[in-house]
Amino acid sequence: VCHTPESVKQLERDNEGKFFGIGVKMEKVAQGFLVQELIPGGPVEKTKALHPGDILVAVANPEASASTSLQESFVFFRDMSIEKAVERIVGPDGTEVVLKILRGGNEKVVRIKRGPVVPKVVESRVLEPFIGYIKLLTFSKEEIVKDDVIPALQKLAAETSLRALVIDLRHNSGGLVPAALGFLELVSPGADRLMVEVRSRAQKPVQLKTKGVGPYAGLRIAVLVNGGSAS
Repeated sequence: VCHTPESVKQLERDNEGKFFGIGVKMEKVAQGFLVQELIPGGPVEKTKALHPGDILVAVANPEASASTSLQESFVFFRDMSIEKAVERIVGPDGTEVVLKILRGGNEKVVRIKRGPVVPKVVESRVLEPFIGYIKLLTFSKEEIVKDDVIPALQKLAAETSLRALVIDLRHNSGGLVPAALGFLELVSPGADRLMVEVRSRAQKPVQLKTKGVGPYAGLRIAVLVNGGSAS
């Protein structure tokens, strides 16, 4: 996998599990970035400065000269990657970011004070009787299996008699190998199954294998991925 400087910074933020920003999930659209949802506990969820459905059009450049008007300082998101956009939106705790947005077709300027953002890493629900759904947004949290995945699976099992599980890894940004392997152990069909092989020029390949039958090995499993899923 080849990373740009921006994607490396994003990965580092994911691995830390917390950063200072505005707290939204967004996706690329023609005009900029569509706000999909607000992250619970984040700055915009508290202030309601942004709403799902808003489109982030531009961000003010804090390095613009004093003689530059606010309108002239805006840098448009139209041709910007999501990594570069995030770089401009995040920043030190308590500092302000100024955004130009579209809401209901009307242009608006909003000022948002950056604050701590702790993304929810696991989401789960019962899709229909006997079928559970679990979405993992990242493997960046070291104890994600113990703290988040197992409680989510136990909750699903308490709500329905689980026979199948949909594992949603769309837009999963990757993270820590031990965390991903810990998740695989939960659905492992048996011992000594190859999970990953680590290769380098200086050393012989190292194979990491399963330890035994996982507690959820009997479930029928479907895995969802897309272009945003880390390899």
